[in-house]
Amino acid sequence: MDNRNKILWGSEKNAVIFLVGTNLVFFLFFKLMFMLFKNDPQTFLADYTDLMNQFLLQGKGFWQKPWTLLTYFFSHAGFFNLISNMLWLFSFAYLLQMVAGNRYIVPSYIYGGLVGGIVYLISTAILPANGSVLLSATTAILSVSATTVAFAPNYKIFPFINGGIPLWILFVLFLLVDFLTIFEHNAIILPAHLAAVTIGYLYGKGIQRGTDIGNWMHWIYNEFSGNKTEEKPLSKNKQFYKSTGSAFTKEKKVNQYNIDDLLDKINQKGINSLTKEEKNFLNKAKDHL
Repeated sequence: MDNRNKILWGSEKNAVIFLVGTNLVFFLFFKLMFMLFKNDPQTFLADYTDLMNQFLLQGKGFWQKPWTLLTYFFSHAGFFNLISNMLWLFSFAYLLQMVAGNRYIVPSYIYGGLVGGIVYLISTAILPANGSVLLSATTAILSVSATTVAFAPNYKIFPFINGGIPLWILFVLFLLVDFLTIFEHNAIILPAHLAAVTIGYLYGKGIQRGTDIGNWMHWIYNEFSGNKTEEKPLSKNKQFYKSTGSAFTKEKKVNQYNIDDLLDKINQKGINSLTKEEKNFLNKAKDHL
């Protein structure tokens, strides 16, 4: 089977790998920059914190560094914080790709980061900030996790454990870990994280009602990439998804082109977009692979 059409490792449109890769590149870039310019008299990078101050979000002095509203949720100061966040991101983004489709992952991530950042700035303007900062992808990942739960709260993960664990339990566990960490270190960022959860959930519910507020992001991507078609339709020559149930009473030859078309559809719209006949066809295909 062509690996380009796998659900997880999808080709150039794989948002899961794109977001994880972008966070890793940012982290390595910061480390390299610090190694190159440490103690340089022109850069004044005496400490790694001096570098990260240019990319983290802070209420005080924000208007001198407005780009930090975008950069903070792609930046990590510590390796273990990066790895932990990437595991959560990978888990929820992969599940969102499975249940809803690939196209909603990046918009949910960006909306969570932006809305969370704006709420954080408002909070620090009203409440005592005590030198707090907003840094790491956690805020954006909370939005992705909420969008995933909005689509399929009862989707079962780890099916080998008593028939599976509902997705909402994983979501609650993520929230508990995050909130406990916040209360221990920096409670003022709680409104930002709650805002990210809220926008992520509303984004998911809006899509289910037929409203995708992330369409402008896809339009920008298509304009700059030269991609004028957002989704690849199934081939008109394929009749298996239009047939009645009787067509599946006969043994049907499994061919690679059929399977690739269905995997493309799952990658773009989620597994729930398949018709009953298409799911039957994939189940039949497994016996021939």
